[in-house]
Amino acid sequence: MSDFVIVGALVLLVLLVLLGQWLTKRRALLARGPVPVSLRRRCPGARIVFFFSPRCTACRALSPVIGELADRNPDRVCRVDVSVDPDIGRDARVLGTPTTMFLRDDAIAEVVLGGMGRKPLLELARRYGLESP
Repeated sequence: MSDFVIVGALVLLVLLVLLGQWLTKRRALLARGPVPVSLRRRCPGARIVFFFSPRCTACRALSPVIGELADRNPDRVCRVDVSVDPDIGRDARVLGTPTTMFLRDDAIAEVVLGGMGRKPLLELARRYGLESP
């Protein structure tokens, strides 16, 4: 009987974790819409806004690619450290790091929560009119 309880508890735990991830991604999709005023002030003219935290391992993995994009497109790529500017992250409804927002026509057009590979990031950057390295 105790084995059944342990297995049931583990299954429940896994389901709760999966539900939490699904809800987080769903809320990230709901972040689409007008660009918050605080973000517009901090990143005028940006097409990509990369929200990160220095302690985030996935953020450190994406940072070199974001840096290359920023070097080629200095006015169109903006990096926001949520540990320094938490209000901007809160206004933009950033739920976790890394979060990459793609902006078009003064609106948040697409939100990617979590890490991604170099190739998908560069493809998205091209789609939003940035020059890739």
